[in-house]
Amino acid sequence: MSLAERYLNWSPTKKNVFYLSCLAIVVTLALTPFAFFSNPGVPFGFLVGSATSILAYLSIVWGANLLTYGGESTQKAAAGLSALFNIARMAVYCGVLAIAACCTFMWENNWLNFWSVFAAFFPMPIVLAITTTLDKKKAEPVSLSGDPSMHKSESEDSEVTEADVEENDELERLKAEKEKLERQIASLESEKKDGGKDNG
Repeated sequence: MSLAERYLNWSPTKKNVFYLSCLAIVVTLALTPFAFFSNPGVPFGFLVGSATSILAYLSIVWGANLLTYGGESTQKAAAGLSALFNIARMAVYCGVLAIAACCTFMWENNWLNFWSVFAAFFPMPIVLAITTTLDKKKAEPVSLSGDPSMHKSESEDSEVTEADVEENDELERLKAEKEKLERQIASLESEKKDGGKDNG
């Protein structure tokens, strides 16, 4: 199986994690030059913030899966776990930002930049909004008027209808000729009988 086929078989969750990971790597590489100017916290901060966002996204997915799993009693426990995931997610967000703020403003440590960590939290909702919109458009029913195959079938139906009309016209013409010939034969037989009576 090729990479493209594997990608097409991925679930939406895997695709979103893939997009977020690729974006994190590309932006981190683009920010790498800051590391040569005694500020490695800019690229490293974006990488840490991106990893936090991916974990937050996975916690949202896991929480949603828990709510749709099992019976009523199981769903009550799942609702509690989902709420726990929400609290843990906010705690992780706040904790990472707090550490980055301490490194940037209090300890004057260049290994974790607050602004790059904060900026890394924004791509996740944007990517999810785009992918969700595209998935909805793909799931929408295709208009029959825009389907070339429908136009083709309609033209084929019209061709068949015209052929049927021509065939019916030909049958009507043959019937009329047959009736005409039958009348001529009947007339000839009548004349023949009349001629025989005259001779007699």
